[in-house]
Amino acid sequence: MKNTQKIVKFDVVIDGEKGKWTPLIESFPELGKTQSIAGGDKQLTSLEEIQIRFDYPLREPVTFSYKNKGGFTLSTFWEAVYSGYLVIYYEEDETAPVKADQIDRGMVMNRPKTDGKYGVWGHDMGDLLLERIVEVSPGLFSLSIGS
Repeated sequence: MKNTQKIVKFDVVIDGEKGKWTPLIESFPELGKTQSIAGGDKQLTSLEEIQIRFDYPLREPVTFSYKNKGGFTLSTFWEAVYSGYLVIYYEEDETAPVKADQIDRGMVMNRPKTDGKYGVWGHDMGDLLLERIVEVSPGLFSLSIGS
């Protein structure tokens, strides 16, 4: 059986310098650095509607649909991932009986587990790195997220 999965690895340009850095899900322009996706205008898919499956660092995986006229480039895909994580972390905070910022982290830097809609654990959004994506079937993408 032929493997038809498409695997894409992401690199970034930081302050105009291309390197082999992995893009953060969340940029921090207040730190004086700007990041962009290397080759961001490269067409990822011509499909105008895709689904992205989010499963890390979540107890409950979720799949969101995204639409973009003309398909998705690497940059517009990254923007979809970013917006998905914004929704996840916002809804987690809204539905958790105890918010992450109300839990004493002690000496631990990791985000405490919360029991909201997705059960986010271990990492704040700013910790997440988009390492690569896999198109598991046409228009359905899974993420490889590091921290």
